[in-house]
Amino acid sequence: MIDQKEMKAKTEATMKEWQAQIDKLHAQAKQAQGDAEAEYRKQIAELEKNRDEMRKKMNEAIDASEGAWKEMQSGFESAWKSISDSFEKARKKM
Repeated sequence: MIDQKEMKAKTEATMKEWQAQIDKLHAQAKQAQGDAEAEYRKQIAELEKNRDEMRKKMNEAIDASEGAWKEMQSGFESAWKSISDSFEKARKKM
């Protein structure tokens, strides 16, 4: 069972990786033109939405009491997997 501190560290590390990937896509979008640029922008928006959703979930978990954390942990882990999968799916489209 992961505790809140471990979860925060893991989530922050992953979000830094995601941000690096988003930054790379922003650079690629600047080089693209027409439909390709529009597709990059669409995918970047999806990735940023996923990142922001994960940050929100992380903050909710961090702010939870220890008892509430134990109750919400499985939901957080499920949301983490879902958001991570969505992020990877969107990233692979690029």
